[in-house]
Amino acid sequence: MSAIGHTMTELPGELHLFSPTGPPIEERVAPIFAECLHEHDVGDILVLKRFPTGIETFTDVLATHVDSVERPEVMSLTRFARTILEASPENPTLVSQHERAAVLASVLSEYEWTDSFLQQASAFDAFEDDVGRFTLAAAWQNQNVDATDSSLAELFDFTAHLQEVLATNGYAERASIIPRALEYMETETASPPILDRFDVILTVEVEEFSALERRFLAAASTDTELVCVGERHGSIQRIRNEPGDITDYLQMETVVHDSSSPISGPAQVAAHLATGEAPQPEAPDGLFEIIEGTFADQVQTVAEEIERRRTTEGWSYDEFAVVLKDSSSPIQETVRILQQAGIPTASITTSALSDDPAARELYHVARYLESGGDDQSRTLLEARVPDFTTILDDELATASVSDALTTWVLDTDLKQRVASNESRLEARIQFQHIERVLDLARFVEDCPLLDSSWDAFCQALERAFRYSAPDFYSEVDVKEGGVLVDSARVVKNASWKAVFVLNVVEEEYPAVPRFSSLFPIAQLKSLPEYPAVTSPTRNEVRETFPTADDDIIHPFSAYYTELSRRLLAVGANAATDQLYFCTYAENAADPGKYKQPSRFLQQLRDQFEFDSITHEDVHSQGRAATRVLSSVERALQDVRTAPVTGDDVDLDAVETQFGAIQQLLDETDDPELEAAFEAHVDFAEGRVRRD
Repeated sequence: MSAIGHTMTELPGELHLFSPTGPPIEERVAPIFAECLHEHDVGDILVLKRFPTGIETFTDVLATHVDSVERPEVMSLTRFARTILEASPENPTLVSQHERAAVLASVLSEYEWTDSFLQQASAFDAFEDDVGRFTLAAAWQNQNVDATDSSLAELFDFTAHLQEVLATNGYAERASIIPRALEYMETETASPPILDRFDVILTVEVEEFSALERRFLAAASTDTELVCVGERHGSIQRIRNEPGDITDYLQMETVVHDSSSPISGPAQVAAHLATGEAPQPEAPDGLFEIIEGTFADQVQTVAEEIERRRTTEGWSYDEFAVVLKDSSSPIQETVRILQQAGIPTASITTSALSDDPAARELYHVARYLESGGDDQSRTLLEARVPDFTTILDDELATASVSDALTTWVLDTDLKQRVASNESRLEARIQFQHIERVLDLARFVEDCPLLDSSWDAFCQALERAFRYSAPDFYSEVDVKEGGVLVDSARVVKNASWKAVFVLNVVEEEYPAVPRFSSLFPIAQLKSLPEYPAVTSPTRNEVRETFPTADDDIIHPFSAYYTELSRRLLAVGANAATDQLYFCTYAENAADPGKYKQPSRFLQQLRDQFEFDSITHEDVHSQGRAATRVLSSVERALQDVRTAPVTGDDVDLDAVETQFGAIQQLLDETDDPELEAAFEAHVDFAEGRVRRD
């Protein structure tokens, strides 16, 4: 896709433009919101956000400008479109991304591809995921495309077929909400009730609005005053599908806000990355580097630094964020390592269902009933509920999936078991996952497109375990209470005290973009109709990114290199006090293949001074456990080999060390740590062996 034939949208009202770096967006919007309050009551103003993250924080800040107890109405763009669609005669049932995946698999299983290339590709396991991502991107943009490539043309045809199947059965996926709401507004003479409620629509993050969304906004504001707020050269989502700055596409009366020069170290780094702005003469502080050998070591050091900062600064967990580039990054693995270190986390890009013990338990209940007694499921269920066979009897196997799972949840006190063994935050997350699994079970039963069998539910849940939300679409807000671990898109226009940007290495910043394994990059460059920027011109690269070189040899590579740089700027801009760029040297699974620090980090080192962070002291639970267990092995090994080596052993020191370990075990409520300690002692004394 290129910028040929820009879709210019003319809108009434004002467009307030800011620089891409600076204070959190709610602080920029608050004065504009206060101006609206001079002429309108708070109940007459709708605040519309492009992204669904940070809604509560945004609302809280705006509420400080309201004299009454009434809170501002803040909605995400898709929630607003959903409300409009609810007034339509169809009012379709919205499917979750997990439910969509199950429907997609069902439709794919019955679809006959005519294109020979797609016929061959459909035999591979990755085909379902690739088609799922393509259809989601195509539905989100709702393009009317006359593709010259036969494979691409049939993929667009399949996207339309999938939408038709959903609509025929009374469903709508999130990516189709805006086009369907737009169609309703353009065909109906009566205005949807929600549009009559407001006199002003204050639209935020307008730099991310696609052509379809700008058209939707125009239709929704026909009889309503419109005020827009956006950033110049600030888009990270729209520019994946449409090059250029938002001012190239949006024609409005414009107010440019002069931004004061950034003061903090993180803000200066963000400004330099986003626009090339030179650092201030004074050496900024708050800039750090974490350099480790492996990815896991990198994340473990982040855990140590979080615990150290919590101790020294008194910050809570939700004042830290760990940022990765996009949804293809190892977000779930990062979450797992941090949780093993005792760090509570929050994420919206990954569902984390696969790592949730409660969700896994429900899966094995289903697999046990489906198979008539699967051995692996029996072993897991016995470990969690020793007398589980008294509940999973033959009668329950013939019940509906949702009824059987609900019976298990109630009769085994699953939620009570979770609450008694987990922290409050982790228990809340697992409760949400339990409800998500039950919702999926009900959907499998009710959807006429799916088989309501145990096997169909197990397959749907397995897809949910593998699922991660694409960068461009999500309708879930960030849950507070833990360290945020997510992609750059999620942290845009939000802020945390300390931000750790992981994997700042070549092949990540920048990285070769991953569109689909269906088409190699070389072929994509000749497919301008693909629902992403695949054939930009040199001028389009310069118009989109102020940091682009004048001499551009390969526009495609230059475009996505600059996008990686902007994503790094977004991560840096999310830090108010402390910014950490984190690197590692090699993958544990691929030793000897070394990774170099990102070229952007190398350039930043020439402009800014970063303090290196290493941790020899123990701050996190995970590293404490590792130190305890390794010290057991070393101490017992010294005692056992002393008669042979002739070395002296300070038994008083060993006794003191073991006394400290015993005190730790007495104070801990972690049975896994106690079991691991006993296993290490057994091994050291020769009672067990490592297989």
